[in-house]
Amino acid sequence: MSMRHDQRTEKFRQIVENKFQIYNSLFMSLPYDKMTNIGMLLPFLCEESKIGYEAGKTPEEIVEEFFKNHTDLQTEEQKLELLFKIIQYIERQVVLFDSIEDAAFPNLHSESDGGTVTNLFERSFQDHKIEKVREKLKDFSVKVVFTAHPTQFYPSSVQRIIQDLRGAITSDSVTQIDMLLQQLGKTPFVNKEKPTPIDEALSIISYLRYVYYDTIGELFTKIKKTFGNGHFHLHEDIIQLGFWPGGDRDGNPFVTADVTRRVAEELRSAILKSYYSHLKYIRRRLSFRGVAEVLTQMSEELYAAIFDGKTITAENILEKADEAEKILINEHNSLFLDLLVNFKDRVKIFGTHFATLDVRQDSRIHQKVIDEAFAKLYGNEEATQEEKFSKLIQVSEKVNADDFQDIVKDTLLTVSQVSEIQNLNGLRGMNRYIISNSDAVKDVMNVYAFFKICGYKDEEINMDIVPLFETMEGLANAQHVMNELYQHPVYKNTLKKRKPADYYAWFLRRY
Repeated sequence: MSMRHDQRTEKFRQIVENKFQIYNSLFMSLPYDKMTNIGMLLPFLCEESKIGYEAGKTPEEIVEEFFKNHTDLQTEEQKLELLFKIIQYIERQVVLFDSIEDAAFPNLHSESDGGTVTNLFERSFQDHKIEKVREKLKDFSVKVVFTAHPTQFYPSSVQRIIQDLRGAITSDSVTQIDMLLQQLGKTPFVNKEKPTPIDEALSIISYLRYVYYDTIGELFTKIKKTFGNGHFHLHEDIIQLGFWPGGDRDGNPFVTADVTRRVAEELRSAILKSYYSHLKYIRRRLSFRGVAEVLTQMSEELYAAIFDGKTITAENILEKADEAEKILINEHNSLFLDLLVNFKDRVKIFGTHFATLDVRQDSRIHQKVIDEAFAKLYGNEEATQEEKFSKLIQVSEKVNADDFQDIVKDTLLTVSQVSEIQNLNGLRGMNRYIISNSDAVKDVMNVYAFFKICGYKDEEINMDIVPLFETMEGLANAQHVMNELYQHPVYKNTLKKRKPADYYAWFLRRY
């Protein structure tokens, strides 16, 4: 085990550390405004820090010693500017190292390493448990949920450089790497303005397009081929994506109904663009009579959906793909069939939603909405919190969101547009309403009441209403609340319609 570890360490040193040292030397002449040769000073700062730390000096003393011994800076402003430039430099070094490590991943890891699909197959084969694994895969799924942290993502301009840099490192194009590092040196890592919820969402959507579309598609194909046989079908929901930016009001008070709708549109546009690009590659291979015409028509329909606002569903795309597949099999000896099957699998995985946009809001905000809606419909009638939602879930009268203000109006507008988003992105595009700080049955039933007063009939509510027990009181009371919810006739019927096994699985994974 130790020898193997030493071998991997040496391999890492050779293809990551050594490459970093080579490419890092290019940083020495990177262009910085007002100051050059930042990289030359870093080793001195490192050495001063090491010596000063061992001598018990304070950070202030260490930095002042560095300025005194290695610079001729006099003013506080000059010193702060140098420190800021050093931080900028190190930021770019981190990007370089990450890009080198990412590019080296296939050489550092074997497909049969522990935890890989191949390793799982080999173990199950040796233990005569392949059929048990296949049985487990029938209902197994993993959900990756993207959340927004405004301080932890790069501007889109930097992301594009990182993407290109990774490709240049993979091909060892020193000239291209040098040019990209120069671009990186002059490109700001900090947004000029505070990012909006749309900015946050778009930043993560770029990762969906340029990383997860291929990665998840390739992983799905790998699992299917490894464990597949004539009778086994791998369900397309084995890997699911959840998306909180643009839907999580509790995490970002600037998220509105308009933001949620826009993010849903961006998710749909991003996956259609991914299909369009993928199809361009497939059409270069499937140039056969009959097949080419069908794929051209599909490409035109995708283009119209992306740029002209035409409606297209995953079913529409799959119908065309099935038509092309039939011609390919019957008339062209199934040549390049795997390319078309791979494309169809991705359409089944990502639909027209790419990732499921979740809505989340605090239960206390919901109570304010219920109180104002109840007052609008029933005047000053006295009622407990339980009586309020009980009456509201029975109403047939739709309230007008414009009759309210601020958060109440926005909450009702958000609920009102759920069906619109589901029509465009599919039911998988939005099907969870998550309630922060839940601690009572009313917190869940209040949200159900929102749908009723927004004009939805019971059978039209295609949403999982999910409580998050986050406070000590809420967690202590969670079992009692859930037991009561499971017995509530309205909630019970909702679970039956919404595949309760999926809901219970989500709930258990969360807690």
